[in-house]
Amino acid sequence: KAESMEDILMLENELTRILKVTKKKKDNLIKDLESAKNHLIYKDYGQLLYLEQLSYVPKSTFMDIGNFHIMLDPKLDVIENANKYFKKYHKAKLAIDTLTPLIEKTEYEIHYLETKLLELDKGTPRDVLELKQELSLEGYLKNQFKVHPSKKNKKVKYEPHYLVSDEYKIGFGMNALQNEELTFSIAKKDDIFLHVDKAPGSHVVILGGDSNKTRLLASELALYLSNKNEGDVMIAKKQDVKKNKEAKGLVNVLNYKLITIKKIREESLLFFKDYFNL
Repeated sequence: KAESMEDILMLENELTRILKVTKKKKDNLIKDLESAKNHLIYKDYGQLLYLEQLSYVPKSTFMDIGNFHIMLDPKLDVIENANKYFKKYHKAKLAIDTLTPLIEKTEYEIHYLETKLLELDKGTPRDVLELKQELSLEGYLKNQFKVHPSKKNKKVKYEPHYLVSDEYKIGFGMNALQNEELTFSIAKKDDIFLHVDKAPGSHVVILGGDSNKTRLLASELALYLSNKNEGDVMIAKKQDVKKNKEAKGLVNVLNYKLITIKKIREESLLFFKDYFNL
């Protein structure tokens, strides 16, 4: 079933909403992390109170020790106040240990959602249908958006796209299902993998006809699929590309070089637009 423009617009709006919520979540986590880091000073407060306990005046509300103005609970003695600060320090340290991986996970989620919006922008009806299946499997879509693959098609292969000529064969995915099929099922270990550096985008793999000319075209394609006209593109052997467990389609590239494209050539732009019928 082909996706109507209304369906696509609804999906785009839902992805945009989820992305906005996720970015807000990251902002709040970062604020909590900064607050926790500021509370690490409580360890110093506790140690100073122990060292200067003989200077403590009972029922004081503060002590000035060196450059520190340390607030005190007058209902507690100096040692109890020191232990209270140590407890706050350990709570802050635990928060840092918890929040840091949460922020990293949220950053991966933002990257993933930004990639989905790019894929939706240029995807064919088949690509969009598969994208909805992927987002359903990842738990992002509510019931009105969900598409459940037929039980008869559990082993269905998600065919990527190809640019083919007498000189080369370049594969690329338009959703995570196609990206994983291309990179981890179709591509051989010595095939050349390309992806825009530090930005969401499609997997691009040179499956045949590897040459400087083909690498240039494939790099331009990677940028085009990320809605960029210039930038750096990672290039690596497929054997150096590993799955990232945070979300389907995300990868870690262990060893790569960068190709810098100052501007996509006009003939390449026309070629890509013709492929996507734009």
